[in-house]
Amino acid sequence: MSRSQKFNDLLKENDYNEDYQEEMDDLDEEEKAESAQTEQPKDEVKSVEKKTEKSKEQMEANKLRDKVKKVKKRVPNATNDEIESALLMFKLDVLQAISYLQKNSKKEQKKKEVERTKSVKEEDKKEGKKVIEIIPIELLNAPIPIIQYKSEEIKSALNVVVIGHVDSGKSTMMGHLLMLLGEVDEHTVSKYKTEAKSIGKATFEYAWVMDEGETERSKGVTINIAKRSVTLKNKQVNFIDAPGHKDFVVNMINGATQADVAILVIDSVQKSFESGYLFGGQTKEHARIVKCLGVKKVIVAINKMDLNSWKNAI
Repeated sequence: MSRSQKFNDLLKENDYNEDYQEEMDDLDEEEKAESAQTEQPKDEVKSVEKKTEKSKEQMEANKLRDKVKKVKKRVPNATNDEIESALLMFKLDVLQAISYLQKNSKKEQKKKEVERTKSVKEEDKKEGKKVIEIIPIELLNAPIPIIQYKSEEIKSALNVVVIGHVDSGKSTMMGHLLMLLGEVDEHTVSKYKTEAKSIGKATFEYAWVMDEGETERSKGVTINIAKRSVTLKNKQVNFIDAPGHKDFVVNMINGATQADVAILVIDSVQKSFESGYLFGGQTKEHARIVKCLGVKKVIVAINKMDLNSWKNAI
């Protein structure tokens, strides 16, 4: 029972007295002061506790941010959420988090590469392209079987470039030679003959054996080098038909750099022979280029002798 209640009881039993009222007021003020003093420290303690908890949370958050930045420098592909989860997993150990994320990134990259190759293969198959299968690393590291060849099977290669002035008959001569050696059948030559007649190139059937491009066949001029191989008893001869027009000297040089031997074809017809030597003709220039490139053996082939009333008896 409080003092005020006791005082009220006394008022009921006795008559009202002003001294008692003053005394009661003093007592109430003392109780209020005491209660205020006791309540203030409790509130202060609670506020201090809240402040300490907030400061701890901020400290931990700042530590986590600093460590996330460190990990991000080493593993830039990882997201912040992934880095935070890795740090929490390893109790904020930066090195363990970095190694874990690097392993995961490598695995993800491999998966992406496999998915890309699969998608590319599927697209190529749809378009009808040839698909090259990737050989696994295990097979590449496997020991290579040693194959022993007999000395008869090994044949030395001989690269022969055919050079000369434009329209000297280089491609025609080579096509005729390949047919005589059995590298081209007569059926193919007859087919080329009918096709050449249809576009006004009646005598170009042998030249089409070497000149396979549409522009070369329509214009009757060799533009790029053409290659055909002939297998002999002890040699493999690789013929390189070079262009004779002065506009395509670069392509001629490309063929001549691969040559061991050169065949210089010369047109024996009057005026055509002179044009190969004079007025920027390519007969002399081709001979000089081949010599500068280190080709020491040159075969000179005189062509179109049948047009100059040549006789076998002579």
